[in-house]
Amino acid sequence: MKKTIAVTLLFLGLARIASAEMYRLENVRRLDSNIYKADGGLIVKTRYCYHYAYGEDAIYDSSDDKIIWKDGDSPCEVVGIYK
Repeated sequence: MKKTIAVTLLFLGLARIASAEMYRLENVRRLDSNIYKADGGLIVKTRYCYHYAYGEDAIYDSSDDKIIWKDGDSPCEVVGIYK
């Protein structure tokens, strides 16, 4: 039984790694502290992010839950993405 649980947990962990994706966010604008809005009506909530975006593109890395800024500024931790 323990072996089955261990194999299942290992499989689920590998499935998360395999499903990691990156998404392009266009025209990202800072609305308020830790709140950003991208084209398509996406709202991105971050934690401890001090990046001032005024319509720039970024990448969302789902494996690390981070937003990576095109200008090379430090990535920010993403708490949630809402539509």
